[in-house]
Amino acid sequence: MNRILMRGAVVFGLLFFCTLTPEVTAGAFAQDYDAAMAMYRVAKTKAEYEAAAQRFQALAERKDAGLYKVNALYWLAECWYDLKQYLRALNGFERVLLFPMSNKEADARFKVALCYARLGWVKGARWEFEQFLRDYPHSANASKARAELQRLNAR
Repeated sequence: MNRILMRGAVVFGLLFFCTLTPEVTAGAFAQDYDAAMAMYRVAKTKAEYEAAAQRFQALAERKDAGLYKVNALYWLAECWYDLKQYLRALNGFERVLLFPMSNKEADARFKVALCYARLGWVKGARWEFEQFLRDYPHSANASKARAELQRLNAR
């Protein structure tokens, strides 16, 4: 009798834990993500951007990241961009683009074009800005893309 009750208690405990875990995990992830964003927003030095990048890298690798993985990857790439590590940032933004229809797709496409420009890859940058303007003509970054394209065409 005790064995049956014990097994029932174990099964009930596991079921109860499984129903709580997503909420607890989502809350923990959201708190960690907010802390990383706060760290990024106040970053001014190389060390501060590197620390924020480490936080976003850890968030992107977490199993509970879910749909927010793409956001963590995006902000990780932003850290590298702010550190003027444009090739690394380019690779990061391209990773974001592996998640089609994400909320960061347009921003990542714009940053890919900026990375090309900052790396001095003018022909690729022009193509990326033109593609961006075709795909996202009403984006918040469209006017910036037009200005960058004009600057590149003036070369």
